[in-house]
Amino acid sequence: MNEHTIVVRFPEGVQPSYSAATEFQGGQVVAVCFDGNQLEIVDQMEEALEGLLEIVSGLQPCDVQRLQTQASNVLKKRQFGK
Repeated sequence: MNEHTIVVRFPEGVQPSYSAATEFQGGQVVAVCFDGNQLEIVDQMEEALEGLLEIVSGLQPCDVQRLQTQASNVLKKRQFGK
C-alpha cells in the first residue's frame, strides 16, 4: 500500500467537503487534518529532535537522570498551572 501526504490550499471562503468515502485519483481519503499545514509542524519537530539528540549524545547517565527530574517538574507545573 502506498500512502502520500498532499497539502491543498483552497481560496478564502471555499469550504470543501469530503468524508471517509471520498476518493482521490483512484485512492481513498483515510485522514484529514483541519489545523493547517501539518507538514510544517512535522519539519519543526524533526529539527527540534535532531538538536536534542546532539545535546543528549554527550550526556552521562547521572546527567540524564537529573534532566528527567527537571523535565518532570516542569510538566507538573504546567499541568497544575503553578
